[in-house]
Amino acid sequence: MQELPKANPDVILMDINLPGMDGVATLREIRKRWGLLPVIIHTGHTDGQMMIQALEFSPFTLLAKPTDVKKLLATIRGVKRQTDTDHWSKADFQNQTISDHVTL
Repeated sequence: MQELPKANPDVILMDINLPGMDGVATLREIRKRWGLLPVIIHTGHTDGQMMIQALEFSPFTLLAKPTDVKKLLATIRGVKRQTDTDHWSKADFQNQTISDHVTL
């Protein structure tokens, strides 16, 4: 989290199991500081309470591990391309359900 302001990322790829700060707290902090900065959750833990809590903070998409590298890169590029369009806005994102963005 300390390096994020310096990096100025277009997309964040993260797990929900992180050392020091759990993924839910990290996602909450990202939303608080950077609004709808696209977040891809890449995890082997797609069920359970932590994932339910993470989904409350609207990650852009979810990828279940293991993920083929080509699929991972295609997902990152697709999220970047989608959020770079003039048509994507906070209102558009909020009017969609999380299932519109989940990739398993």
